[in-house]
Amino acid sequence: MSGIFIEILNMSISAGCVALIVVLIRLLIKKAPKKYAYMLWAVVFFRFIVPFNIQLPVSAVPVVAQPIPQEIVYSERPSIQSGISAIDSTVNNVIDVTLMPVNRTSSTNSIQTALGIGSVIWLTGVAVLLLYASICYLRLYKKVRTAILFSGNIYETDQIKSPFVLGFIHPKMYIPIDLDTQESQYIIQHEQTHIKRRDYLIKPLAFFAAVIHWFNPLAWVAYVLMSRDMELSADEYVMKQADTDIRSAYSKSLLALSAKKSGLINPLAFGEIGVRTRIKNVLKYKKAAFWISTVAVVIVISASVLLLGSSTGSRSNAWPDVITPNQADPDYTLSEHTGESSSENDAIAPQNGVHIEITIPKGFTVAQIFSMLEDHGVASADELWETAIDYDFAFAFLNRSTLGDIYRLEGFLFPDTYTFYLDSEPVEVIAKMLNRFNEVFSEEYNQRAIEIGYTVNEIITVASIVEKETNFDEERSRIAAVIYNRLNSQNGLTFLQLDTTLIYAAVRAGQIAIDVGINSPFNTYLHEGLPPSPIASPGVASIHAALYPEITNEYFYALNIDGTHSFFSTYEQHYDFIQSENYVSDSPNQIGIIPDNIGVSDAVLNVALGFIQDRYERGADYNIGSTIERGIELDNWRLEYLRHVYTYNDMGIDVFLFEWRFHTTTPEKIILPGGMDLDSDGWWLDTYPNSWYLLFDNSETEPLFLFPMMVNDSSPGHDTFTQDMLRRLDADR
Repeated sequence: MSGIFIEILNMSISAGCVALIVVLIRLLIKKAPKKYAYMLWAVVFFRFIVPFNIQLPVSAVPVVAQPIPQEIVYSERPSIQSGISAIDSTVNNVIDVTLMPVNRTSSTNSIQTALGIGSVIWLTGVAVLLLYASICYLRLYKKVRTAILFSGNIYETDQIKSPFVLGFIHPKMYIPIDLDTQESQYIIQHEQTHIKRRDYLIKPLAFFAAVIHWFNPLAWVAYVLMSRDMELSADEYVMKQADTDIRSAYSKSLLALSAKKSGLINPLAFGEIGVRTRIKNVLKYKKAAFWISTVAVVIVISASVLLLGSSTGSRSNAWPDVITPNQADPDYTLSEHTGESSSENDAIAPQNGVHIEITIPKGFTVAQIFSMLEDHGVASADELWETAIDYDFAFAFLNRSTLGDIYRLEGFLFPDTYTFYLDSEPVEVIAKMLNRFNEVFSEEYNQRAIEIGYTVNEIITVASIVEKETNFDEERSRIAAVIYNRLNSQNGLTFLQLDTTLIYAAVRAGQIAIDVGINSPFNTYLHEGLPPSPIASPGVASIHAALYPEITNEYFYALNIDGTHSFFSTYEQHYDFIQSENYVSDSPNQIGIIPDNIGVSDAVLNVALGFIQDRYERGADYNIGSTIERGIELDNWRLEYLRHVYTYNDMGIDVFLFEWRFHTTTPEKIILPGGMDLDSDGWWLDTYPNSWYLLFDNSETEPLFLFPMMVNDSSPGHDTFTQDMLRRLDADR
């Protein structure tokens, strides 16, 4: 509920700002027909009601779309960022003085408590006002139940003293029974104008917006002024349609009605609003000059467009330009980005406004995510782990009984592109990713999980397995079907026997070798049913597949040569396939050691591993000669590192640096030219260090591998490297 209340507060701040601007614009066009002022209120109530923000190249709204971040409830340094420094400074100073920082032992803060209480008060206020409006409407409806049809949709009654329109679908006009002919003529025309313009729908909608934002006085100011402009513009329309000057007669009708006020205030009906103002406006009325109306039209259209949304750059006061991951390197100084000397910014804190955009790949584990965040300078991995273990994040999908479990957030740090401050508070970083998961795993998804009989944890566990099992979206729901079919099997197939869970078990146990006998609840060869928790962070496609699996009778699948899977209903079909030439074994073994926390997507990792495996199988050909020719025997390979080092933004190319070692059983036969290395355990670097790169096209959804490069005399971004790369690109074309 606090999240909804924060969204309401953000809407109220931006819409209130728009309301103030419209009040000022009304003064500029006060000599123009009142219908133009009435039109302006549409954009105000649009901002009050519509819960999403429209991004515009240019906007007249000085505040950002979300001055209060959703993560404020978890922040150790709660603050707002409206885009107006004077407001931010004042409000944040009040927050600093009145609200205590996060108490790590209680896992809560004063902002969280205040927002919780505030949301209850807000809901109570909304309920009271809606109840009041309903009672007023019912009382008025009861008064006119005995009204007599006068003409068309006009009814007369002796229960009221002034006319009004009542109804939403088929509105009716009610007039006092003692109106004289002249009074009724003008008043009926006025009320019919309301009906013609659908004001009977507009006014209740505006009232509803004011009720939602009842705590904001600007919402009520906007409602009152809009209602007044509505009445004044209707009066002007009646006088404009008249063939003669009826100002005197019309004002006398209004004066006569003002003497008959009923005293009944109803926010959902028309009548009795600002009669004195209406009379003054009627007496001063004259048809506006063409140029006045033209200027008013231009102002209204321009203002509406400029106030409809927020500028795409409207967060610039709070969020400066994004820096690239390589700029977040420890060797990068702030003076290159902010224009300030690095000595004045030794501690890169959120107050400095420096931030970075990071994409968390689908299928990453908590360990990989935390390592990636640390590498990019967002937060310390140790502090992220500490927060993940002990902090009680207020999300329904997290089980409080898991507090203290190091892997309790596995699967729930949603893979997406995020903007983080450098040196952020760990609780804010994690909360942002959990909040994104909460947005993605909608109420529809929650209801669907209940419908199919699984908990959220179980659904995300299935989704995480699906994420790791395939790279093809069209296979995900089918793989999910196989998992569910086995879980519900009556034929002894409830052991999932999945290599992805076995690998995860080995990694969690700190084992390099993958062993089907490993004693772990994640070993689905030994334990029936699902693992106890997710094995990675799944994307939307995998979550959807886990919730909406295909209906099949398939219990097996196996890997094809092209990376897709074949599916089977019986073990015999499955066995026949794995004996065929189309089958590619993906079973884990001890050949090939991959470190945990690589920090790159599976697509990039697979290319690197394929390159190393191919080199290993060919005997590691290099410039001195062939290992095979000289009798060098290799029995394993090891990936040392693989990391993103540079992006050619203008060409959409990402560059990754990687290095490997081969293990040899014949170290005495190895000749070591310059730069190469052989350690005492027989691990051999058969090439120059820091010299191999993988280049990927990042313009697609998944990285597209271009080619490898071996460069030992320059680095990405330098002229030599760039020229070599361009020559290779031209050759490949």
